[in-house]
Amino acid sequence: MRTLRTELKHLAPLESRVLTDMCICSKNLYNVALFEVRRSYRETGKTMSYPKIDKWAREHKTRHYKKLTSVNAQETLGKLGEDYASYFALLKKPDLHFKPRPPRYKKDSGLFNLIFNARA
Repeated sequence: MRTLRTELKHLAPLESRVLTDMCICSKNLYNVALFEVRRSYRETGKTMSYPKIDKWAREHKTRHYKKLTSVNAQETLGKLGEDYASYFALLKKPDLHFKPRPPRYKKDSGLFNLIFNARA
């Protein structure tokens, strides 16, 4: 799989506003899903996989999920799933000289990447 990272310049004000809003929704969706994953882990002792996270977001019709295209929303939730998989993989390694920390919430003032793939 090849990755192409693009920085958009010289956008019209409306285009810039739409993309900024989408990045904010992506960040908010990540934070809402992270809250739910942490809550679920505290209550059950089990983490949620990406399919469960995606199903939860669709069933609860979170407003951030609805504002994004399905591809962007799924990729954002997939990133959260990858982050947690990486965290638990690090916990299993016995020879680490640091304590891994679970994924953190994104800052309120920040943006999150919009991920487009071949399906987009």
